[in-house]
Amino acid sequence: MLIFLILFLQVIVYILIIINLIESFIYGLLATGIMLAINKVVITIFLKAKQTGVGLMYGSMAAKLLFLSIFTLVIQTDLQKPVIYCSIILIGIIYSNLNTILKLK
Repeated sequence: MLIFLILFLQVIVYILIIINLIESFIYGLLATGIMLAINKVVITIFLKAKQTGVGLMYGSMAAKLLFLSIFTLVIQTDLQKPVIYCSIILIGIIYSNLNTILKLK
């Protein structure tokens, strides 16, 4: 009986760990999605005013940095696994910057 209780508690602990992973993953996806929305707005502005390419690229990076800084400070206490959150954010930043550079060429 004691063995079953120990196994049950281990399963509960593993479920809680997975929930923490999912929470950080969802926060990362949310931040990346908003970052890509900022990217979409910048590209739309560029298509209407072609002479502002370089300024828009730097402005878009500044807007993304400002958003990510504020968003991360707001959810800082809720992040259980910051490595997962940061990994997804990094993937989003790389994709967003490459997409911006290729569209602004």
